[in-house]
Amino acid sequence: MNTRVLISDDEQGICHILRHELEQVGFIVSVSNNGKQTKQFLDEQSFDVLLLDIQMPGCDGFQVLDHLKTVRRKPVIIMMTAYGSIESAVKAMQLGASDYITKPFDVSQLLNKINRLLPSHQVLHKRIGDDQTPAFWGSSPQVNEIRNTIEKIKNLKSNVLITGESGTGKGVVAKAIHFASNRAKEPFVHVDCGSIQPTLIESILFGHEKGAFTGAVTQQKGKFELAGEGTLFLDEIGTLSLSLQSRLLVVLQERQFSRVGGVAQLPVKARIIAATNEHLEDQVREGKFREDLYYRLNIIRIHIPPLRERLGDVDELAQGFLHTHAELNGKNIRGFDDETVAILHQYEWPGNVRELENAVECAVAMAEGPYIKIHDIPTYVTDRCFVNQPCPSLNAPELSLSEQEMMSIINALEKYGGHREKTAAALGISRRTLQYKLKKYGLINTNRDRPQLL
Repeated sequence: MNTRVLISDDEQGICHILRHELEQVGFIVSVSNNGKQTKQFLDEQSFDVLLLDIQMPGCDGFQVLDHLKTVRRKPVIIMMTAYGSIESAVKAMQLGASDYITKPFDVSQLLNKINRLLPSHQVLHKRIGDDQTPAFWGSSPQVNEIRNTIEKIKNLKSNVLITGESGTGKGVVAKAIHFASNRAKEPFVHVDCGSIQPTLIESILFGHEKGAFTGAVTQQKGKFELAGEGTLFLDEIGTLSLSLQSRLLVVLQERQFSRVGGVAQLPVKARIIAATNEHLEDQVREGKFREDLYYRLNIIRIHIPPLRERLGDVDELAQGFLHTHAELNGKNIRGFDDETVAILHQYEWPGNVRELENAVECAVAMAEGPYIKIHDIPTYVTDRCFVNQPCPSLNAPELSLSEQEMMSIINALEKYGGHREKTAAALGISRRTLQYKLKKYGLINTNRDRPQLL
């Protein structure tokens, strides 16, 4: 997937260097030298990453952050500043920035931040609304169970813990709970605990009073306070330090907190939803996560299975992503041809829904006709999707890969008496993929020396 980056800085020398370095690693880069032009860029185009200078004449970075509230698809926002006070960094992150970097910096340092922040961000910023939520396209029993659970618990005050591998859509489920609930008109505040520097996270969560630390020249509200009576989503909860876990436990027990450097107790009115791709039970046994906090968070548990365990949802997910990215890029693409559908079902998607969307977006970009073909799909997908069943009779060097694949299918069918489900399981492919390959190789009606395929 081509990552689109917008650089907003009034120092043209920095812009030139950054553009050159980022384009060298394959990013598509646009440059703006003032805040007004940056806002215009954001209104007219979609970007994955915004590198935003805090100090700019006329319209500074904080004004751009405020304008981003009106932008439909929000990018990862990394603030760039030569005025590297904790105060300005905290303020920027409370206004929606993902991270900050202090000038001068190495481009490798910036790339590390982008590569860390971008994957988790992409799955969260989608259209929310009933079955149009991307992670909810599908009709597998697992997805239906999640829908039913959300319907049951949407208006409760109980804490929720969402678990699942990276890329399964934990953030989308958290948003779905919020927007289906009676809190939908209140704020949904997302905190990526794993991406915030340890020295900042306490102030980010709970806010701080004026003079609480060097650079704290004004009072700042934290995420607990900003969430109000809405939902506070604590993503990657397993990355919190033990000391911060202890404070969070007290806050959840007493339903109140104080700002850093303050004594006044403020009520917690928001619903708490936490998420992790870690096995918290293992972390508890290893002493890395507090057992009492685990039980406090794990009141309602929603587990999102990996995509490889619900391959029946691939069709609807892929079609949904196709329409989204075709519309975004102004392309008229109707769907996938049969061979491509078979490949999408055969691949195991280790990166889950996020990886599927990236593959479809790439295919949309490459497609030249009304249907996506197999050569439009990234090669890292197609290269792993050929039947690779070992067979003693396939050692002849003159056999092509397709011929070897066909012979593997024939031998497996003979072994299992033409039973398709057993054959597909033995070959490590889905029944739908087997059906496609039978048609591809003309094996639906074979000669009399071989069993008829049923």
